[in-house]
Amino acid sequence: MLNAKGDLHVSMRNILHHTLILSLVCSTLWGQRDELQGIIPYTPQEEKSSVYGALSCRGSTNVGQFLKVWLSDFQKIYPHIQTHSDFTGSSRGLKALMHEEANIGATSRPIRNSEIQIFKEMRGYAPTEIKVSLDALAIYVNRLNKIESISLEELDAIFSRTRNRGYPHAITNWSMLGDSNGTINMYLFNKQSGTRYYFQHQVLWRGVYTRDNIVSDQYTTTQEIVDQVSQDKNGIGFGSAGINNFKVKPLAIAKRAHYPTYTPTAPSIRSGNYPLTRYFYLYLDVPPDKPIPTILYEFCKFVLSQDGQKVVLRNRGFPLSPQQIGTELAKLRRE
Repeated sequence: MLNAKGDLHVSMRNILHHTLILSLVCSTLWGQRDELQGIIPYTPQEEKSSVYGALSCRGSTNVGQFLKVWLSDFQKIYPHIQTHSDFTGSSRGLKALMHEEANIGATSRPIRNSEIQIFKEMRGYAPTEIKVSLDALAIYVNRLNKIESISLEELDAIFSRTRNRGYPHAITNWSMLGDSNGTINMYLFNKQSGTRYYFQHQVLWRGVYTRDNIVSDQYTTTQEIVDQVSQDKNGIGFGSAGINNFKVKPLAIAKRAHYPTYTPTAPSIRSGNYPLTRYFYLYLDVPPDKPIPTILYEFCKFVLSQDGQKVVLRNRGFPLSPQQIGTELAKLRRE
């Protein structure tokens, strides 16, 4: 029995605290269940020896965070297979695929037409494209920055010198966008990055990045960029959504000035309302007139299963819908 009013107060506070935690955990678990509903779990081959050989994956650092887990989990199912991985950028992954240095190229952007042409010249056919997850590109600023939203035209005026979206002048100081003041400091991915390429095409409309106010453009992961922005009240950078750092915040984005703004949440991404929604891809080196090798076929089936998409969800990504998964599985079956 509690004898003191203070003890009762502390006890009630602890009960409320644990109740809140339990509520959040249950909410997360139910949310995950909803995200994965309708996606079929992976069924391993009964004869484990029928899946043999090596998986060699190269490419995007962003897709790499999923692939490391996928490869590890898949090898637990088929312990006798070999796996190799190296994640240094989308472009390098596709080059490795072209030169037969990998059988999987991972990218955070679609393959370019020029890359398809080179691949055809070298291999005689185009690679097989498999979408493996949804992603959203977030615009990160320091938590102390007073700005809360931004348009694609304004982003173009910050990051490019061409301003193809038509903004009348370059934006170089936060005072040009609102109450904050200070020279805008940019933190960018390196030139091998598929994320940098995607931003250049989707936001800058194939414009040219400005060299003004760039602190560094040699980063390889979103986490590195977010860490830098968290220490710079005038910093800005872009990368995959879902990075947790209380010192930064993602901006809401409008397609144009005075249009509705959307933050990178699961509902806005799935609905297509968030302007910077994209896919992550795996590219396979398989002739179109031949069946996909068993090890690649089973691995892709695993990635597209409930087990594989759960990895996406646990790493703050966005799983594909059952309908999207059906479309990608049809590619594997050569339908």
